[in-house]
Amino acid sequence: YGEVIEINGKTAKIRVEKKPHCSSCGVCTDENSKHMVIEVENTIDAEIGGMVKLNMSGEKIILASFLVFFLPLIGLLAGVIISSLIFPGSQTIALIFGVFGVTVSIIFSKAADNYFKKNKKMNINLEEVK
Repeated sequence: YGEVIEINGKTAKIRVEKKPHCSSCGVCTDENSKHMVIEVENTIDAEIGGMVKLNMSGEKIILASFLVFFLPLIGLLAGVIISSLIFPGSQTIALIFGVFGVTVSIIFSKAADNYFKKNKKMNINLEEVK
């Protein structure tokens, strides 16, 4: 559950308490905060101060986790493997290719994120008002 803290047209900003497993993620910019703010479409006409239930399907959570955590790792490994095939024994070039692979995968992840937001494929849904 989270508290509605702001309404902007058809969207609502919801403050939710971070869970213990959030501390190892590192995605939030303010790691010391006990809360995070999520902007979602206000499909249930929630009002400021109201408590709402948030829902996201398991498939969407797995896809988001893949884009954020595993795709950069795959980019790193692909860069290192490709460099070792082209330039065997060169650790410096392997490092450069690895960083390039991570950079490309992060750019791809960001593009995928923008696509999902634009097409509302990864939306968090508001379910009920408490």
